[in-house]
Amino acid sequence: MAMAVLLILIGGIGIFIFSGGKNDEQVNNVSSQVEKKPAIEQVSVNFAIAKIGLKAGSIITEQDIKIETVLLEPGHWLVEEQEAGQLFMVGYVTLDNINANSRIRTSQVAMPGSPAYLSQMVTPGYRVYSFNLSEQQISQLATTKAGEYVDVYFRYNMIISGYKTQILQRVEPEIRRIGNFNGTKVLPILSAKKLLYMDQNGSNGVVSNINKMMSKDTKGENKNVTKPKPESHAKLYVELSDHDIKRLYTLDPYGDFIIFPASFAKNKASSTDETLPENIRQLKGKKG
Repeated sequence: MAMAVLLILIGGIGIFIFSGGKNDEQVNNVSSQVEKKPAIEQVSVNFAIAKIGLKAGSIITEQDIKIETVLLEPGHWLVEEQEAGQLFMVGYVTLDNINANSRIRTSQVAMPGSPAYLSQMVTPGYRVYSFNLSEQQISQLATTKAGEYVDVYFRYNMIISGYKTQILQRVEPEIRRIGNFNGTKVLPILSAKKLLYMDQNGSNGVVSNINKMMSKDTKGENKNVTKPKPESHAKLYVELSDHDIKRLYTLDPYGDFIIFPASFAKNKASSTDETLPENIRQLKGKKG
């Protein structure tokens, strides 16, 4: 009997030792696997961070944002956040409210001149209208920024003979020949109109995506007429009412529109009678 009890004790001790060793071996195997698992490599990511709170419709300046570079494991950022960090965002417009110290996403901003940009910038009930700009007008508007205001003037040519004054249409052959008009007048047409964007390439055609604008007809080339200098392709996008646009449609065949930074003063017409010295008026055929 005592022998049987002794054998049982020895067997139990053996089983305990065997099972314990097996557990230790499993623990060692698990530890080995954990040690062999490669560490996730962190990558450097640039984010555009809003330094202040930005309301929808704000034009972003250098003081509004900063770029932060952060080391993160893949999957810890949004693709839109990474793409926004690669943009030069100055001049973009915000499409949503952006909280201070938050990462900016590409879906929250619009590039200058894009349909989304113009749609955000224009006041509800108004339309986007584009003016072709000469090189001279580009320089005089160089310091005018989006969101500021411009004045629109209209310049036209006349034939003045005694008490009769004839206004020449831009497409009339007479206006192409030197000496056939002897008077020019510049009238203020629209004042303090909101500038949305100036495109010095003029090739994106974004206005047609918002509202259709007029297209000017061109006649066949006349070999007897001196070819004008190549025109600038720059365009100025301005916010106008339907009434403003109708006025421009009515005047367009008779002359050219000239854009100036808004003066916020009472503007008056100017003509050759006021600006040309007497000897120049005589050279242009003005009777005196």
